[in-house]
Parts: sequence; structure tokens; C-alpha cells
Amino acid sequence: REILRELVVVAEDAYVSLNDETEVRLGCPAMWEGDQRRRLIQLAKEAGVSVSESTVIDEPIAAGIAWINQRTRRGEHVRGKLLVFDMGGGTLDVAVLHVDGRPTQPGEKRIPPVISVQSSVGVDEAGDALDDAMEVDFVGRLAGLGFNVEGHPSREELIGWLRRAARVAKVELSVAEETTVVVGHPSIEVPTFSYSRQELETAFAPQLDRAVEVVRLALRSALMAQVKGPGDQRAMTPAAARALSDIDLASGVDYVVLAGGMAKIPAVRERLGLLLGGDRIWVGADEGSSRSGIDSTEMIALGLSFHEDSDRMNLHRPGFDFVLEWTDGDTGESHEAVVYEAYKPLYTPEQVFHRNSTKYLWRPAAASPLPRKGIGRLTVRSLTGERLDFSYNGQRLPGIRMEFGSRDFIVTLEPNGRVFWRDGGGREGAVRVAQWPVIRGRKQESIAIEDLPEEESSGWTVESLPWHLKPYD
Repeated sequence: REILRELVVVAEDAYVSLNDETEVRLGCPAMWEGDQRRRLIQLAKEAGVSVSESTVIDEPIAAGIAWINQRTRRGEHVRGKLLVFDMGGGTLDVAVLHVDGRPTQPGEKRIPPVISVQSSVGVDEAGDALDDAMEVDFVGRLAGLGFNVEGHPSREELIGWLRRAARVAKVELSVAEETTVVVGHPSIEVPTFSYSRQELETAFAPQLDRAVEVVRLALRSALMAQVKGPGDQRAMTPAAARALSDIDLASGVDYVVLAGGMAKIPAVRERLGLLLGGDRIWVGADEGSSRSGIDSTEMIALGLSFHEDSDRMNLHRPGFDFVLEWTDGDTGESHEAVVYEAYKPLYTPEQVFHRNSTKYLWRPAAASPLPRKGIGRLTVRSLTGERLDFSYNGQRLPGIRMEFGSRDFIVTLEPNGRVFWRDGGGREGAVRVAQWPVIRGRKQESIAIEDLPEEESSGWTVESLPWHLKPYD
């Protein structure tokens, strides 16, 4: 909160107002769920920054937007699957985007491409973890030179200086094969020593192996998500995705963009090049370099500034809550149960690798039983609590009618957009959300739904489903 307050002061000194929520964007790690995003929004508001749920965007998605924007503004044609590998200090985030854009002709108004997020996953292991591994190397090297860090009275202080030296060495070894490590403590004389890129890559290898597994997970997860783009590709089952080899996974990737400070480490480029093809690797905003002046560490900030592009984006998981509402027939009191919390992953990595189902399943908790009779409705709310309608063929639908009874109540959400339910009366129904959209406050007034394909519908159509469009019975 204090950092954000300081940001407000800096902005005001530069005559920049942070009072318009449509002009402010904040990035967050891909792994963040709804409660974390809500917390960031609340802290920003307390600090004096005007924000809404549309303010918070996944960092790897922002980096992808920056790269796409740079290419399309030059009139280039970006179309296909884009993998963003964003490794900074604290987290590794990997996103797979499907881009449907077209080149802009001279004098023609630019039309932002349609961007579909097929997957976005992250782990809390990145550059700081490499610093830890290098620190262990440095302690061992100094011990060989007769300097005992572990037994030194100022051990904790020295460890901090070694980590600082590790960060400097990482940068230098991104362009050099070897560097001299100078700890530089102002009052403790610490021997200098050489450290090679090969030694860095050896220390980094186990972590890089785990990072490649995150890439594989993101690619397989993307194949199970909805795709709204050329060919309107069908979603895969986990079993079908698991059966694909690395060559199969790589064959569907058209572009690979590296963002974050760790993108500068040659081992990252080389390893991802082996997996996905070196000719597809782009570092920063330009191929193999930063000729356009956009450094890999600046891509997220740049992408957050292109709000028109993020407005045309749909997500791989709902950015809104599903809520079951009802009124007590005896007391007239209103009640609700949260069926799904915004941004919660629909499935776990364990399901991707070991099961054949990636659906999110909700049942009422035993501690909070639903009524045994009466009528309710399934509704949608934005991250900040604003009610959103469904829409079908231009008709606005405030919610789906649900009956309470003795049967088990379940709702499932699938990454391909399918929503299925069986209410307490035993009635079943299903629709497909046309896309999980980015909610833009008042700009996004409804969630578009459509009929399922005939082979999945079991005779259901949206028009035949029991929508709650009348007062409660």
C-alpha cells in the first residue's frame, strides 16, 4: 500500500492523474486467483489509485499483447499460437495465446487483433531461485580460497552481499563467457574469483528442467481450452493431450516470446529453442534482440498500456463469480452460495497429467445445505460485485432458474466453455459460454451464451431451458 501511495505522489509530481480507472492498469502473476486480485484492487484504492477489476491483467498476457501490438502496428500479419515465457525475479509465468489478426494497410485504421487466452500458468520459482543456487556456488568457491562464509560472525550480512554479486554476475554472463565476481563489501575483505557461464548453467539446470515442465503443462492445458479463431478448433481431452510428444506440442506453436529479466540468459533461449524451435524464439519486442528499443524487462509495462487490445481478449477461465441466489419462503430473507470464484483454475495440473477430466465441479457444502424446496437462480457477478446478465440472440437473461429439492445439486464448468447443471429437482441443463471474456465494468454488460453442438446437447437448446425470467413462484 505504501509503495502504491508513493507512486501516486510521483505521478502527481509529473502531472499525471491516477483518478481515471479506465487509464490505469496493474499486472499480476498468472497464478493469482480472485481473492488475491481483489486484495490488490482494495490496496490500490486505499492508496488513492482509481481501479476496477479490468485494471488487473496477467503479466504474461500483457507481455504477449506488447509483442503482438509491436508487430501489427508495423503492418505485419500475426496469426496463430503464441507462447509467452515470462521469467522474472519471483515467478515464472507461461501463457498460450491464440491470435487472430490481420495486417494494416497504409492509411487504414488499425483494428486490434482478437486474442484468446488458451492457458496461463505460473510457479513461484524464477530468478531469485537461481540467485540461491549461485550463492551456494559462491560460498563453496570462497571456502576453497580459505574464506569461511558459514562460520563468519557477519554471515547473514555476507550472504546478502553474495546474492547481490550473483545478480550482477547473471547480467554479465548473459553476454560474456566468464566474469570476475567482486563481492564488494565495504569493510570485510572478500577474495575475488572467476565464475563462468558454464558454471551458471550447471547451477540453473535443475530449475530450467522444471521450467520446461511448466511450458509443457501450459501447452497441454491450452489444447483443452476453448478457441475462438481460425477454424474454431475443438478442445482436446486430457488423455489426448497427454499422448502428444514434444514434437506434436511444438508443431502448433507459431511464435515464442521471452519476457522478464531471465529472458537474457542464453540457456533459456537455447533450451526453449530445442523444445519449440529456435526460429520461433523472439526476445523482447524484436527477434533475437531489442532493435525496437523495447527491452524484455519492459514488455509487461508496455503491454499494460495497450488497453484497446486487452479489451478484445477472452480468457481461459471465468473472470467473474457464479452465484446461486434464493429467497427464504418463510422469512423473506435473501441467501446465496458462491458456486465459482472468479479466476479460480478450473482444474489442477494433476488432472492434466493423470486424469481424463478437467471440469470444475461444485456441490453445496455439507455445512451450508441448500433449501429442500423453492426456486432460485444461477447468476453472474463481476470481481467487484456488479451483476451481469447472460445474453442469447440479443435477449438479456438475468439468470438461470433452479429448483430446490431432494436431489444432489451440482454445477460444472469446463475450459471449453460448457456449463452443465443438475438442480435439486433433478432437472438437467447445459449451455456453452461463447467465451470467458475480460470483464470491463460497465462496458461488459452480459455474458454471451450459445447452444451446444448437436452431438453434445442431448436435445437441449437455450430457448428450451427454464430461464428465470419471471418473479419467484
